[in-house]
Amino acid sequence: MNKLSIFLAGIVVFACSQSFAEDIKGVFAGPYVSLGAGYQKNKIFNENVSSPGTSLSFDQPSSWDHNPALQLQAGYGFNLGSRFNLGANIFYNISNGNSGHIKSTFYQDDTKQKLENNLGISFEPGVYINNKLLSFLKVGYVRADKKYVRRNFAISLDDSIDGYLYGFGSKYMINKNVYLGADLTRYRYNSTKEATNLGFIPVIVTSKAEQTMGLISIGYKF
Repeated sequence: MNKLSIFLAGIVVFACSQSFAEDIKGVFAGPYVSLGAGYQKNKIFNENVSSPGTSLSFDQPSSWDHNPALQLQAGYGFNLGSRFNLGANIFYNISNGNSGHIKSTFYQDDTKQKLENNLGISFEPGVYINNKLLSFLKVGYVRADKKYVRRNFAISLDDSIDGYLYGFGSKYMINKNVYLGADLTRYRYNSTKEATNLGFIPVIVTSKAEQTMGLISIGYKF
């Protein structure tokens, strides 16, 4: 993912220095859909895990989990003059969502934490490098479902959390309608405090979540 970040950053810098050197007629105006595939890192930072009225303690590591991911996206591009473009998108991310775990000193098995069903909107202000290549930044809103899973069954908590996203990327039109894209996005979610159960133990969990996703996509512009 670091190599992808360096590659995309280089394209953005190149765009800023070169895009004004030629007469450009950008091709990314209008509606489009895309399918992206790649990799994501998920992490839930467990700031505090406690069980009111008990003396139980919990291991609450906050390591990154790595997962393959897919993204479905639909959007509309607006050319702003001859050199700039603004994309407005809705998207849905598909992943197994593993994002960390909590371990009770009483129950000697992990309770997995998951982030699933990422759904959001993004805006992509971009600059044309040439007629077919567009580099962009992205910002937006995202929501996700947070779940706790112990062994083979889900337990009480299944709640939604809100956050924001930022990133950058590029896309290249390979023929009249089909294009390829690559982007790197960071998702950051609001801190939450939830009452749930780990096994039969009532607990209160205070946490916040982050995700980083790198995607290669293929799209169709109508």
